[in-house]
Amino acid sequence: MAKKQRTFISVEIDPEKKDEFVKRLKQDNRTATEVILGFVDAYLSSKQQEAMDLIELRRRLEIVEQRIGIENTRLVGESTA
Repeated sequence: MAKKQRTFISVEIDPEKKDEFVKRLKQDNRTATEVILGFVDAYLSSKQQEAMDLIELRRRLEIVEQRIGIENTRLVGESTA
């Protein structure tokens, strides 16, 4: 079984906030790594979804612009007739 590669992230935090965090971790019987990895996964997932939403919006905008162009051409043709 291959050993997982790992890297570390250091975070600067106020001592009071760290104490509250550690206390809550103990209450929830969780590790800081578990919780922080959960935050990272959620953050990455939301960013990926935002990117997919943006692509979909651009696709829809192109369709609307095409339809407006077609309608514009039709209206201009009617007004010159």
